[in-house]
Amino acid sequence: MATATDRQGRIAWWNQDVIRGAHIAVMGAGALGNEVIKNLALQGVGRISIFDFDQVEESNLSRTLVSVRVTHPVLRRDLVMHLIHERSGSGAEAA
Repeated sequence: MATATDRQGRIAWWNQDVIRGAHIAVMGAGALGNEVIKNLALQGVGRISIFDFDQVEESNLSRTLVSVRVTHPVLRRDLVMHLIHERSGSGAEAA
């Protein structure tokens, strides 16, 4: 069965095990942080720690991965962590 990281395996020098074993911290889950987190998850990074203490607000929705409506206050990092885990299986964690 094909995975999201199969393409990297075609590169002779690529070592997906190193990527899978990596632990990367991302400071901020706003517009730029969302893209960074998404790309790290799609590359197959094993653990991503997300540091962001802002709540999701209506003004965030048009420019971020977190473009879902929430009915109660929620931290951006928690929502991004949930969405990344749900979509890629990556080990994102709130920090």
